[in-house]
Amino acid sequence: MLLEGQEGMSAVNTDELAQAVREAERRVLKIQTKLHRWACDDPRRRFDDLFNLVADAGFLLVAWDRVRGNKGARTAGVDGRTPRSVVAEQGVEDFLDELRAQAVFAYLSYYTWRTVWRWLRRKHRRSSRKELRSRYCGGAWWPASQDRELCNPEKVGTTRYRDRGSIMPPPWPTIEEDRQAA
Repeated sequence: MLLEGQEGMSAVNTDELAQAVREAERRVLKIQTKLHRWACDDPRRRFDDLFNLVADAGFLLVAWDRVRGNKGARTAGVDGRTPRSVVAEQGVEDFLDELRAQAVFAYLSYYTWRTVWRWLRRKHRRSSRKELRSRYCGGAWWPASQDRELCNPEKVGTTRYRDRGSIMPPPWPTIEEDRQAA
C-alpha cells in the first residue's frame, strides 16, 4: 500500500541506514567541494568555524561508514571496540549521538579555556605563560585555585533517556505536591 506522495517509490522496505549514508555522502561531498573551491580561489582564506561540520550528523555518518569499511575494521581501536561490537552493543545512532555530544562538550571546554587564557594574557601582559600557569592554574593548564576550579564542560556527565514516560519522575514538584506543601 502506497501513501499519498509515494507513487514513484517502491513498496519494498529499503535499508534506511544505507539511504541515509548515500544522502549524507552527497551532502558532504558538496560541502567539501565548496570548501576546496574557496581555498583554491583565495589561498590566504581562513576557515574559522569548521566545528559545526565536525559535529554534523551527516559528516559523522559518512566517517562511520568509511571506518566500518576500512581493512582494519575488525581490529579494535584505542577504545577497545570494533565497529561490529558498536553495532551489536549500542547501535550506530546512539554511538554517533554520544560521539557528537562528546565533540560539543570538548569544543565548549576548549572555548572556555581559550577565552579565560586570553583574558589572563591581556590582564597580565608582562607575565610569561609559565608564571600565569603557576599563579592561576596551579602549574597545570586548567585555571584553578586552591579551593575553586573553572567549570570544565568536557567533564560534565550526560545521560540520555529514551522513554521517560511514567518510569522517571520529573525533577520539579507536581501541582499536587505544591498544594500539599502549602
